[in-house]
Formats: sequence, structure tokens, C-alpha cells
Amino acid sequence: MKKTIRIPAKINLYLDVTDKMPSGYHELETVMQSIDIFDIVTLRAVKGSGRISVFAKEGKQRADFALPQPRNTAYRAAELFAAAYPDALSKDGVRMADCDFEIELIKNIPSEAGLGGASADAAAVLTILSDMFDAGTDENELIALGAKIGADVPFCIRRGTVLARGIGEKMTDTLQNPTLHLLIAKPYGENISTPLAFAEIDARGLCRKSGDINAFVSSMERGDFKAAAKLSLNKFESTLPAASKVFAIKEAMLSCGAHMAQMSGSGSAVFGIFADTASFRRAEEAVKKMAQVYPCHTLARDASLDYEEICL
Repeated sequence: MKKTIRIPAKINLYLDVTDKMPSGYHELETVMQSIDIFDIVTLRAVKGSGRISVFAKEGKQRADFALPQPRNTAYRAAELFAAAYPDALSKDGVRMADCDFEIELIKNIPSEAGLGGASADAAAVLTILSDMFDAGTDENELIALGAKIGADVPFCIRRGTVLARGIGEKMTDTLQNPTLHLLIAKPYGENISTPLAFAEIDARGLCRKSGDINAFVSSMERGDFKAAAKLSLNKFESTLPAASKVFAIKEAMLSCGAHMAQMSGSGSAVFGIFADTASFRRAEEAVKKMAQVYPCHTLARDASLDYEEICL
């Protein structure tokens, strides 16, 4: 059995870290948005004894490399699903416990960029296994499993545009804006570890509510990007060194006519929202010496994940 899907990256239109729980997890308020940069995830299930292996391809040569298995999010997703539903049967009548799983990731979403690439891969594995095996899982059950892997995994299962609270698992669909056109810029030489970014939030005593997410959502719903830009925030920008290219990229995008420019997630990628092609092209030219650029647009929740369909 084999299935391939494409799974989208995300940006955080708004991101506040409001508290730290006794468990060590952080409470968030965020507006998350799917965008059309995709990892391609293939899962093969063959008769075996539950062995899981993960390989990835990235870069122009698409060179294969093995990933650290137990720490990899795709591995953990397969492990959690198999442990939860060992007796689930495939369409061929094979028990999940009697299968080996081979997972291949084609990595197009930049890593350590705040775009949710690792979370998207975990979400893809859970989605494929739910389709491949008759475990009777619904979206809420997949989201509960995903929350055990990482804060962004529940959203990557749900997709679209959501207002999320808690550790990211309490989601409400929001914003019915038309498609937004974006420029993503990942600064050269700036990779940010999410655990280290949260540690810096803690060290600086920044775990407190800092903005008004409801006012931000209302301004976005009205299409009032000027107001939204004033209300938007990303708490992780407060942890960056003053010399970070993130600030220069934001300034360049705004000076070229972006409605709004902000770092996504824990960084280091920056997104800009543009209304016209001319300002977009100016910004692309202005930042390409500082960053790898990715033209893209927002995606609705019902955007197809079918890789074969898209390739036709």
C-alpha cells in the first residue's frame, strides 16, 4: 500500500505567547494561515512487524538522507497512530501491527523558518494513515494525536485560517478574506530553533498577553490592512538580536508597498502581504540578496492535498 499527498506550510498572521503552563508547554494566541508551499509525503505500508523508517529529499539534487528516527515528527506520528490503533485493518485486510512503514519526505518547506515544515510532515503521516487504515478516526482524534507531537500539528491537520489558543489545539475557523498574495523571505544564514526561541521568551519574562487578537481579526475581516498592521504582532521578534536580517527584510517589504510584513512562528522567515504585482516585484528584488524568496498565496481549508491530481 502506498499513498502520496502534498501538505502545506503555514504562517502566523498574529502570534502571542501569553503564559507558561506547569507542564512546560506555552499558552498561545495566534492566527494561523495555510500557504501554497508544500512538502510531499509518501507513506508505504508493507507486511512486517511495526518497523518505521523515514527518509528525506531536499535541495536541487534531491539527495536522499536518513533522518534521526525517534526525534523526527513524521516518525513520531506513525508511532503514535500505530500504538493507538494496532488492530485497525487496511483496505487489504492487514492489521496495522503487522506492517512496516516507510516514509519519504520531499522537503520544499524551509526548515527552522517558522513555516511549520516538521509539523506539516507529521500531519501528513496522520492523515495518510487515517485514510489507509480503518481506524474510525475523525479530525478531532487526529488533532488530539497531533497535539502530542507539537503545537502546530493540529493546525496542519485542520488547515485554512484559524484562530488558535491553548498550545495550538483550541481552534476556531476565522477570516473569509479573498486569496492574499505573499512574499516569503528566509534570511540567509539565520536558522532559529523553536525550543531555543521559547527558552529565550522565558528568560526575558515575556510570557504575558501583549495584544488584542480579536481586534486584529476584526480588522482583517474588514480588509483594513492598515489597522491590522498596527495590531499585528509576533512575540518572538522581541527575542531577536538587533542585527537580525529579519528587521531589514521587514523594512524593505514595507518600503516597497507591503500592507503588512512580519516574521512567522519562531522565525526566521518573514512574510509580506501585497496588493499589486509592482510592489511585490520591487520587494522581491530588494530582499533577494538577504534571503531566499518564495512567492506564494494563501490557501483555503478545502485546498486539495492530492499530489497526483495536482501533477496532472
